Amino acid sequence: MDKIDSGNYKYIKSIEISDHMQEISVSGKYKFYNDEYFDNALNELHRLKKETTVFAQQLMYAGYKMESKDKELGELYKIFEG
Repeated sequence: MDKIDSGNYKYIKSIEISDHMQEISVSGKYKFYNDEYFDNALNELHRLKKETTVFAQQLMYAGYKMESKDKELGELYKIFEG
């Protein structure tokens, strides 16, 4: 994407972007040209966060099940070993 709504990227200096990001992080005031786009992006981020949290919980549960099965098989192996 070469262009933005207000002009061309070649006219934006990296220090301007850095300064703007610093201002946003301190002030908490986010200025967007399209409020609907912002709301959609925010909703998408919340959805992805929820899905990531669910996936992490499922992954932890699978890990616990694997560990439990591993211990169970280890105990079974000891029975046959002795």
